[in-house]
Amino acid sequence: MISDLAHLHARAPGAPFWFDAVLFGAFLATGVAAGLASLLLVHGMVVRRLGRVAGWTAIALASLLAGFGIYLGRFERLNSWDALTRPLQVLAVAFDPARSPLAHVRPLAVTVLYGGFILLGYLAVVAMLHAGRQLLPAPPPRE
Repeated sequence: MISDLAHLHARAPGAPFWFDAVLFGAFLATGVAAGLASLLLVHGMVVRRLGRVAGWTAIALASLLAGFGIYLGRFERLNSWDALTRPLQVLAVAFDPARSPLAHVRPLAVTVLYGGFILLGYLAVVAMLHAGRQLLPAPPPRE
């Protein structure tokens, strides 16, 4: 969604630029918040079942996979439904960089950069939640 801001200049005439920018921003913020909240739920579930190391490993892997998904969508122009309608093409495109990662710098760079961005965003959320627990008074015990 963040990379969709690149298309803000190619808008249809009619609505003012500021309206489109605010609309894009609202959708972007909602999508990023929902994605980070989903990671938080998955992290909690994995930690409860498999422990802290497994929880952080799952978050790191999910971030990198999301980064690769961004590459597939933005640069290879694949959509989620292509996995059902053209599965062989999706597999070929997805596994081509894995055969020779150093010969495919763009997929690696996009995956690491976007995956790292997602992971940093998640770390910021976890840090804020931790700080909130430390600073806010504990709720009264239930009776």
